[in-house]
Amino acid sequence: PVILTEPEVLKLETSISDAKCGSDNGSISTIVTGGTIQYNYSWSNTAITSSLSNLAPGMYSLLVTDANGCTASANNLEVKAVVTPVNVSLGKDTSMCPGEKLVLNPGNFVSYKWQDNSTASTYTVTTTGVYQVTVTDNSGCTGSAGIKVTVDCSEIFFPSAFTPNGDSYNDEFGPLPASALSSIRDYKLTVYGRWGEVIFTSTDPFKKWNGTYKGKILPTQVFAWTAIYTQSNFQPVFQKGTISIIR
Repeated sequence: PVILTEPEVLKLETSISDAKCGSDNGSISTIVTGGTIQYNYSWSNTAITSSLSNLAPGMYSLLVTDANGCTASANNLEVKAVVTPVNVSLGKDTSMCPGEKLVLNPGNFVSYKWQDNSTASTYTVTTTGVYQVTVTDNSGCTGSAGIKVTVDCSEIFFPSAFTPNGDSYNDEFGPLPASALSSIRDYKLTVYGRWGEVIFTSTDPFKKWNGTYKGKILPTQVFAWTAIYTQSNFQPVFQKGTISIIR
């Protein structure tokens, strides 16, 4: 007797990768099973390979024919246009002292373009300015980031009096000058009342005392204060003095 066997049914599976960030970088891969090899591929864009790459967004279809003329097809294969955000950061705005250097490193990407059109993966800062970078990843997606760097290590001082009367001039007590505050680290200011009670405390040099205690406006009087901080990479500084409220 002669036993005749029939091959398994010809089957076609596809996997789609979308086109990212405005580039023609989509793809469609295929897995064919069953039937009788060799397989012939006929795509709607006239390609005859088993898989497609560098595809623009759009609709595609595929017809696969095996050695016996059996066919399997896949229609309405959509490569979508996808925008993938690129997360990139240069850190928070910061300050440093003259003579110091700050190396900006946005991370690992395919390409970089800085504010001066340089294209290195890092950028060394030595002067005050706003620095920006646009990066591109391996999918052609881009992202941008910026940072303000202030080169200023002016001597920090605290005034001896202030006038918290709401006129937006000398209304708060804290460190000066404002241009050097970003260089302060490990900061703590404490203001004491006449009996040694803590009237105000802050660990943020930009958060200053407005002349109130527990929500109440304090009258004209003198308070003691202490402050400790470091500036850039220098040793800790301790200062103390008195501050007068003038109304």
